[in-house]
Amino acid sequence: MKDILITGGAGFIGTNLIHHLLNNNIVEARNIFVIDNFYTGEERNQINGVNYIKGDTWDIDTLIHSHATFDTLFHFGEYSRISTSFVDIDYVMKSNLYGTSKVIEYCKKKNIKLIYSASSSKFGDKENLSPYAWTKSKAVELIKNYNKWYGLSYEICYFFNVYGKYQITTGNYATVIGIFENQILKRETLSVVRPGVQSRCFTHVDDVINGVIKAVKYNSNHEWYFQNPKAYSIIQVANMFNQDWKFVDERKGERFCSPTIENDTKELLDWKAKKELKDYINTVK
Repeated sequence: MKDILITGGAGFIGTNLIHHLLNNNIVEARNIFVIDNFYTGEERNQINGVNYIKGDTWDIDTLIHSHATFDTLFHFGEYSRISTSFVDIDYVMKSNLYGTSKVIEYCKKKNIKLIYSASSSKFGDKENLSPYAWTKSKAVELIKNYNKWYGLSYEICYFFNVYGKYQITTGNYATVIGIFENQILKRETLSVVRPGVQSRCFTHVDDVINGVIKAVKYNSNHEWYFQNPKAYSIIQVANMFNQDWKFVDERKGERFCSPTIENDTKELLDWKAKKELKDYINTVK
């Protein structure tokens, strides 16, 4: 890779990606540029030598004045929560539709390969259960159309309930593993969203990042699925922490199950999830 641009690079996935790139000598810090409005990203996640630009993705044309010539753009800078998307719908639309359309157009104009973080929320018992899921599915559709219309180079990467270092642990945008982790550290009763038997395939962020890097190198305008095949109910996950738990109200828009999608990711990329949720939890409790 030459210079790369990461939207949302101060967030959970973006920060882990940057550490991977630097720790494996894939690219030097001075060649990494980040656009982040710090809506959910953290100022404290910033890494020395990396070029951080504060702003919104829909302003990408005016934010990037550097002489840098990007060959790859990782687009992680979107609104990324299901239940809160019903309340934040105006921002969801602006971030995930308008902002992403600007990023796609930028990649087309500059001839940059786009790596898109798609969401597993489009799969399950029903589609488009939330504004978030709907906007994410439309972004995938637009990327594919740009490939047909303009020859846009892309790789679409589906993430399935990612957890690990730098995950959000508090507030409205926290992940379930992050919430449990925070409650464990505070010796609080775990809060299990009703009915508790809804299942998820939890995938460690290191496995996801390894898959994304493999997808970049494969270079095929393809859809990739980074999913640990083991599914656990939320009650099962709570019990792994060996802590008391209680039910909290059901959340609107949440799917009941996390299905395994038939795909060729394992065969083409020689990829599989290596880290297990139980092992991670044992480091926390």
